Parts: sequence; C-alpha cells; structure tokens
Amino acid sequence: MNKQFKFFLTSAAIAAALVGAVSCQKDYSGDINDLNSKISALTSQLQTLQDNIKSGEIVTNVEKIANGIKVTTNKGSYEIVNGKDGVNGTNGTNGTNGTNGKDGSVVTIGENGNWFIDGVDQNIPAAGKNGTNGTNGIDGKNGEYYVPNAETGKFDKYTWDAEKGEYVKTATDIAFLAPGTITAVYDPEAGTLTLIGVDGFDGPYVLSLDGKLKSLVFLPQVYIDGVEGMMFSNFAFVPKDLEKADSADEKQIDKKDAKPVNVNPAIIAQYHVNPANADLSFLVEGESTGLSFIKQANVKKVETRAKASDDFDATPIFKSFKDGILTVEVQVTGVPATEDLLSVIALNVELEDGEFVTSDYATLQKEDLSQLGIAFPNAYAKEKLEVEDAHYRRASEGISKTDANAYIADYAAWTTGEEALEDAEATCDVAVKFTESLDLNKLVAAHKVTEDGTDAEVKPVELTAADLEALGLSWEFAVVKNYKIGQEGSETDQIHFVDLKDGIFTPKVYETEGEAAIGRTPIVRVALKHGDDVVEYAYIKVYISDKDPEQTEPYDVTYSFDPDSFGFACEGGELELLTTVKYMNVYIYNALKMSKDLFHATYDTFVPNYEVPNATEETAIKNVGTVEEVENAQVEGTHILKWTITADEAWEYAGKKVQHLVAYQSSNNPKIIAVILLEAEVDGIQKSYNVEKAQYISNYWNAEKTATRYNVAVPTFVGDEDPENCVFVNDINASFVTWPAGSEEGVPGVLKLNPAVTEIQYFFCATTGHDIKAPKIDGKDVAFTISEDGLTLSAKVAGGEEEVIATIDNEGEELPNTITLNKESDLAKKLLNTKQLYVNLGAKGIVCGDETKEVAITFDGKDHFRADYVRPIDIADTAADKYIDAVDYGEEGSYIRIEDLIAPYDWRGRYFSEYENYWGFYGPFEITVDLENVKCDLNNEIQPIPKTVILETKTFDEMKELVGEEKAKDLKETDYGYVTYKNNGTGVSDFNIFLNVTVKYGWGEIMKEGIKVPVAATIEQ
Repeated sequence: MNKQFKFFLTSAAIAAALVGAVSCQKDYSGDINDLNSKISALTSQLQTLQDNIKSGEIVTNVEKIANGIKVTTNKGSYEIVNGKDGVNGTNGTNGTNGTNGKDGSVVTIGENGNWFIDGVDQNIPAAGKNGTNGTNGIDGKNGEYYVPNAETGKFDKYTWDAEKGEYVKTATDIAFLAPGTITAVYDPEAGTLTLIGVDGFDGPYVLSLDGKLKSLVFLPQVYIDGVEGMMFSNFAFVPKDLEKADSADEKQIDKKDAKPVNVNPAIIAQYHVNPANADLSFLVEGESTGLSFIKQANVKKVETRAKASDDFDATPIFKSFKDGILTVEVQVTGVPATEDLLSVIALNVELEDGEFVTSDYATLQKEDLSQLGIAFPNAYAKEKLEVEDAHYRRASEGISKTDANAYIADYAAWTTGEEALEDAEATCDVAVKFTESLDLNKLVAAHKVTEDGTDAEVKPVELTAADLEALGLSWEFAVVKNYKIGQEGSETDQIHFVDLKDGIFTPKVYETEGEAAIGRTPIVRVALKHGDDVVEYAYIKVYISDKDPEQTEPYDVTYSFDPDSFGFACEGGELELLTTVKYMNVYIYNALKMSKDLFHATYDTFVPNYEVPNATEETAIKNVGTVEEVENAQVEGTHILKWTITADEAWEYAGKKVQHLVAYQSSNNPKIIAVILLEAEVDGIQKSYNVEKAQYISNYWNAEKTATRYNVAVPTFVGDEDPENCVFVNDINASFVTWPAGSEEGVPGVLKLNPAVTEIQYFFCATTGHDIKAPKIDGKDVAFTISEDGLTLSAKVAGGEEEVIATIDNEGEELPNTITLNKESDLAKKLLNTKQLYVNLGAKGIVCGDETKEVAITFDGKDHFRADYVRPIDIADTAADKYIDAVDYGEEGSYIRIEDLIAPYDWRGRYFSEYENYWGFYGPFEITVDLENVKCDLNNEIQPIPKTVILETKTFDEMKELVGEEKAKDLKETDYGYVTYKNNGTGVSDFNIFLNVTVKYGWGEIMKEGIKVPVAATIEQ
C-alpha cells in the first residue's frame, strides 16, 4: 500500500546552514531560534490537520493564497504558508519578500476528469473521475491516465499494456510543480493532499484524506456490446496418443478413455482504488483471503443460447497494490456463458471491520480455440518461405500419408526407397549444415485452425509465447525411430545421425561427427502439450547438408563499421573506412571452412558494385561510394576492403545509414558467390537541429522562456549624453548558448549546435504573423511585410506609407548576427511605445561556410522564437515632488519642476534624477503638460479641479522674475520649466492633483495620463 513519507530538516541542520552563510560579526541566534520556532509551529499545524481529518473532519476545498495554500474543512480552515511575517530578517528568509514571495499553487481534478493547475485545464486525463470510461475518466479506447509525481514535480503517464495485462508507468516532461512556492496536489479520488515546497521539509508532505477503502472501479481491457470486460482464450481438447508409434503407420488418435480437458488461463484484472492510498495491508500476495467475486453466471441479453457450465466459478488472487491500482489474478473454472448470455463478475473486498466494498461488474469474454495446428512462426514463413502460413505435416493423417494442408503437401514425412534418396532435400521442412545445430524451439508455433483443419483466417492467428504460458502449453521434441533409408540392403536408421536435446537438433554420426551425416533426413516428432497431456502432434523433417561448393544460394554476411563510421568534417575530401583482417578471417574464410588461399582461388572475381538479382525498387540496396579490395600493409597477402565516399555523399546522407554491396564470385560458376553488405553511419553533421530550452540563457528570457527581451544600448561611458549611442542593435545569438570565446572546436559566438555549423543566418519569420496586440496606431490597423530575403521587416498604417521597422545583418565581423530597430521610422517608435512590439525570428545554419549546405534550425520544436522589444524609458506614476497649500507664491511648495513631475527612469530602473546625463542620452526631450484637463481627488472623488486652484507653466526666467533676484538663487534649476500652484480658497487638507503629460524623446512619444502630484494641507491648519 502507499506509505506516507515525511522529511524534516532538523533545527541543527538549519542552524549550521545559516551560520555558515552569514558574517562572523553579528549574532544570528535570535533569527535561528525564530526560524526553528516557525518551522516547529508549521509542523505542529500539519500534524493537527492530519489528526483532525482522521477524527472525522472532512476537507471541502483547497485554494492558493499569498505564500502558500489554504485548506478548508467542514469545521474550519488551515493556512500553510512560507515566510509569513518574515522568517529571517524583516521581510522573510531572503530579507525582501519572504521565503517564496509567491502565491501557492493548487493541482486538482476538474469536473471533466482532467487535471487542472490553478484552475487551468491541462487537457490530460486523471484516473477514475466519475467512472473509468468516457469523457469523465480513463478513456477505455486509449487506456491511459496521468498521476502527479511529487518526487519529480512532473506527471507520470499510465498506459494499458495488453501483453503484460497491467498498466505501465512512464515518466513525462509535463511539469506541475510551481518553483519557489508551496504546491498542493489535491486528489480526492486518490484520497490524498500532497504538499510540496513547505519550509522545513526536504520532500513532499502527504496528508491522507481518508485511509479507508471507498470504492473499486474496474479498468477494462475490452468492451463487449458496451459492457466492460476481460478477454481470455478458453481452450478445450481431447488428449492425444499415438497408434503404431515409430513405424510407417504411426498416426495420432484420441487417448483411450480420455475426457475433454477444459483449459482456462489465469487472467490479470486491475481495479482503480479510491482513495489511492487506501489501507489494503490485510491482503496477502498469492492468497484470496479478503477477496471474492460476486457472480451472475447467465445474464440475458436477447435470448438463451449458450449457458455457463454448472461448475463455472471465478476466484480472485491478490497480486499487488501500487500507485492506486489493485491487481488480482482471476482463476476461472468451468466455462462462462457465450453468444447471447453474459457471465459477469464484480470484485468484493471484505474490510477488516467486516464491511464490504464491491466494484462494478465486468463480463468474462471467452475466445474458443477449438483446435490448434503446429506450424512455422508467421515471421519465419513470410521471410524465409515467402508464404503467409506454413503448417507442418499433421499426425492425424499418418506419418506415411501426404497432408494437403501442410507446407510440403506433395511429400509424406516417411518415404522410402529410391524416392527417399533422390528427393531427400525436397521432402524436408528445414535444412542444417552437418557442422552446425538447429534450434527447433524457434521453428514452431501454435496456430488457431477451424475444425476441418484449414486456416482460421486468411492471415493465420498465432499464439504468442505469453498465450502459451497462460494456457499452460509447452513443446516436446523426439526423433522418430526405425526410419531407415539408403541403398537396398544397407538402410540406416536416421536416429543415428542426430542428437536432440531440449529442441536443439545437432547432426552426428553415431557417437561421433563428420561428413557421413550429410544427406540424412531424420524425422522429429513435435508435441504441443498441456501438462502430461498431448494436444496435437506434427512432424518436422530435417535435411543435413554439406558445405556444398556448388552452392545454389549465395553466402551473405553484413559488416557494420561500428563504432567507426564516416565522420563528416569541414576539412572536406574523401572519407574512407577499412574492414579488419579479423573480419575477413572470422566471418568469411572460417565461416566457409576455407583457408585464405582456397577462398580466393575459388572466389576469384571481386564484384565492387553487386546488385541483388530481381530486386525491386523498394528492396534494392543503393550502393553509396566506392569499394575496392586492397592488401593489408601489416599482414602480407591479407585482403581487406576499403570503402570510400565523397564529401558531397557524406553531406547527402548526413545522419543516416549508408550501404554498399560487394561480392566474391567464381569465374567458372556464378552460383558460387559470397555477398558482403557494408553498413556505416554518417556522423558529424545533421540536416536539422533543435535548440532546446535548456540552451536558452535564462537571463535574457522571460520566466517561461517564451520570449527573449531586446533592450536599448547602455551609455558607452559614464556621463554619456550622446543620443546617437542610444540605439537598438541587438546580438541575436546572445539569447542562446554559443561557442565560447577562444573556442578551437566551434566558431566563437555562433550557436553551439555542431562544430561543422560555422555560421547562422537569421531571418524574420512570418509563420505566426506579426500582429501587434496593442491598440491600433492612430485608430488604424497596422500591416507588416517581410522582404524576400527575410532580412527586412516593414510596416504601414492603413492609408499611410510603408516604413522599414527593423533589419537583420548576418555579415557583421565583431557581432555576426544583429537586429536593428530603425530609429528613423516614426511608425517603429509608435509601435515600440505601445510596449507590445515583438518580432518572430527564424534561423538556418551554414555548414563549413558553404552556402549550398544548409541545416534547418528550430527553437523548442518551433520554426521561430519570439523577441519582445522593451521600451527604453517609463514615466513615474507619482511625481518626485509635491505642492504645499497656502505657501507664498514663488516659495518652494508653490511650484514643481517638470523634471520632478514626470520623474523618468530607464528600462533598468535607473532614475534620471540620479543620472543627469540620461536627459541627453535618451533625448532630446520635449514635455507638454495638459492644464486643460486637470483632475483632483477632493472629497475622495476623482473630479475636475475647482477654479480656486490655479496651475500654470513657467520657464526658469519667468520664475526668476516672479520671485525676484534675491530668492531666485533658491530655485531648483530646470531645463523644461515648472508647473506652479495657487489656491485662493478655503484651507484644505491633504489631497492629490492628477496631470496628463506628453513626453517626446529620442525614441518617440509617451502619453502619460494621471501623474499623481500630492498637495500637502494648508500650512498651520
């Protein structure tokens, strides 16, 4: 059963970690004690929640809150948070925003049976929601569901494996864990609430919602007339015996007084357990204690036809309980109903308290195997014999009779006289060289056949090894005795020429071995058995051959250059591989039982480009490159093969397997031929590469790595005021892992794909369009176009002129790949200031500097990646100065500098008030204050400013004249003027004025509405 694991970080470990990370000059004992105290309280809270659930409290909801999650029960609520009110320091462990500083995350099952993360449907099914098939649970058609894995932070996928008879788990890359926060996996179906990322716990904390078994749901293997079911092959046979064994009249008959044997295989059934961590520890593997089936032997569908047998029964045997799945072995006795009746069973679990939990009903679907035939395996028959079905001669016809349904239909197994000698090989099913052995186990299979002995289907149905094991079937082999052939008067029993053990047929000559076995044809009797009973007999006749120098079939062998392969490299030139001396000796000379000299004397012609006779376009081997026979320099007179391909061929077959056929042939007899297939991979380059997210440099991307960010250049030196240096010229490669500076393996600065990819060419990609999500420009749509070479992005507003927005340069010396935003384009500036300008960029690689050799490049599986342009500056929401009501006009408080009103800062968060040169670098600036539409929040209501409040703009000279020469020296200097404030009305308390401002700067225009300017209450009120 599932166990609950809790991992605690001890106070001592926490203290040691903290002490090792802080300065020696401060005593942190108070912080450590505070941290220990908070973790102890959190542990106690979790234990209290678990104890209350065990005492009957019911969890009704789990939701995310700041820094954690909230668990609501029918009697209260519990907040499990990290870093609340700070754990170490004023604002949390990290001193700013608490331990995590993020809301919690909740993973649970939605009404549609899918997993949801924070309310968003992930479109992957959970297990067992409202049943096991259809839209609200496991889909009976595809048989798969997903379960969160708290250890990996990703979902595991469970898929039904029909051959194994169980659900198989595989890991996926689908993540559910929210890094840096508490994640709760709330699974009422499984009966667990798993908390991940809780302070003080190295691993997940699992809360059991209820450990008592509530329900069982059958996981169907098939559907029969809409009813969930489990399929098994029921097999009945009458045990067989031999009549007149080991003679020409040997024949298969029913065993005397034998009764039909009914064979029911063990069936594996699985049930989804609710909750998934239910306590089933009382079940014992291999026993049925606590388990039973409720049976309905004959459920009527239409009308009564075939009832279940009187002894029909089913017994469940416990096998395992893992990951919420209960697996039992179903032992069936008797025969279930067929045709228009159903036999259905429901699993019954008796709990320790005496209560029962029962699953839904499932039907037992029996597939009759009324007769089995012994044949070649289908794969062997198709590949070697070029037929779909090849049965051996059946014993029911007799050993000396022909069998019309056998693969060798014209010959009986037992033949004598001259016929047995002249057509010896033709009468046999298989052949083996006198120096080798033959594994008969690999040459037999059980086929389903009809009662008349013909194939059950056009394509014969073959029982798998698992089918045979489930039915308790096995193979037994024996040599037929007394089968004597030869010249009259010197006939020899063929049993003397074979050693047969465990199905391995080894030629011999009485007690020794040698050429005298050649031409012999022993008959092997093969029996398909169930226990000690024989289901069916058949015969395999084996021909023992010699090495036959007058061969009619070519000797063929494959040579794979592994681990060596053709290695593509930029140096170019021809690539070559050599066979080894060992290969020629072991796989050619020795395999043919010849010396080197005898082989080359016999096979005296080398064919460097051999073609298989009668090969079709689909089966023909394409001979890539050239092959020649050379002598090995180290071993005199030893022949080896040299295979050469050109650089262009290496590029054509990059990343693929290449082949070449050669042959050694006799000039006197073309039938004497040895064919060698050479195979090798072409490594060192591919035709396409995918840049994985792991190759994205995180610092240049958003958190999800869905968009990189392009910022304007920084000042070229401290105090730089030159707006000519304020440009968007971005290194496209900077967002990805590239070959490092000084690299001798690849070109520095180029995407790190393959050393042979020496340059990258980027282009604007129109796959997903370039629509801007910001409002229309001047109320009109914007249309984008890309130049034919993909290096220029243009746009125009409806009715306007087309303007170049951005260009790509792939020819730079210092930075080979840059993208430039056009500072001369008014439209580019308008798009930039919407803060939603982006481009989609694609790329291709150039191999070895050769423009004709291109490789495709994708980014996280897509043909492009997205780059977002970041607006260079922003205007503050609140002014950096304030007004004071009722001060003398001209005194500080009666005016605010326009610089302090807009309080600009750049994309790095640097305020112009601290970096005065930014006014020039990001400029030139032109600032207009709208004094016609001023608002305030008097009476806590946003409204137009009253007439008593007078706002005016003044230049520096105007203010000097206003305040007089004496006080002018106290004025804050300004390049853009002031906005003055007068209120001749009644005394007033604190309030705010809201001003609209238009700021023109080097990269366009920003319209900022509602900058808040605080107004302090009337003095001495």
